[in-house]
Amino acid sequence: VNGRTQDLTKARMGEFGFGIKAVPNHAAALKLKSAALSDAGTYIVNVTYMTNTESGEQFLTASRSAELIVWKAPSTTDDHLHAVLDPKAVKIQTGKTFEWRVRLSCKTFLGLGQPNVSVVWKTPSDKTLPSTSYDRGAFHLDIDRTEAGLYSCQIDPKAPALTCLDPNSFLLSNVDVYVNQADVRHLVLEADSAEQKAQNAEQKAQNAEQKAQLAEQKAQNAKQEASVAELRKQLNQSTLRSHTH
Repeated sequence: VNGRTQDLTKARMGEFGFGIKAVPNHAAALKLKSAALSDAGTYIVNVTYMTNTESGEQFLTASRSAELIVWKAPSTTDDHLHAVLDPKAVKIQTGKTFEWRVRLSCKTFLGLGQPNVSVVWKTPSDKTLPSTSYDRGAFHLDIDRTEAGLYSCQIDPKAPALTCLDPNSFLLSNVDVYVNQADVRHLVLEADSAEQKAQNAEQKAQNAEQKAQLAEQKAQNAKQEASVAELRKQLNQSTLRSHTH
């Protein structure tokens, strides 16, 4: 595995190298002490043995393999989960339209363990939902305005990596966050107002840019008109001199 091999025929000599050891029934065993994630993978053993056949003694080789999976516990900044209502609403696409959603976050993860864990949510109506997304140490749930009440989040109990946690770990608990309709309306209105202001500011900037372009175009036109007038003046003066002569 991982480019490391051992000759198992030497196992009867006792423990050595990568931890290959003879066991009482004369089989070869591979012991890994404090297995790390880098030890995970497929282990293959090739056994060469002698057998008697009609044509005499022959050496045959048999192969067997085993998959080693190493689990690692998830971790957070303070060994606790924290569920919060984000201070800003988010706009997401639903079909062909965009709608505002209130975002709940379950945080703050330093590592998701191995295999990676995920967070599930319980709604006020007792529905279990997966997280909408994960970003910067937080699992998110984006909700609409229809259901206020008590939400809770917890690491998915089915995650194998949870078996690496202490049975009394706070990461095995669920945490709550309350969402009321007033907060939802306020966040959505605030986000909508901020977006409208940003759009107005962008429109003003575009208008100012267009005005500047028009002013520049007028200046160029005036310069061209002045050049044409100067050219006509020179032509008139040249014509007068010709008539005088």
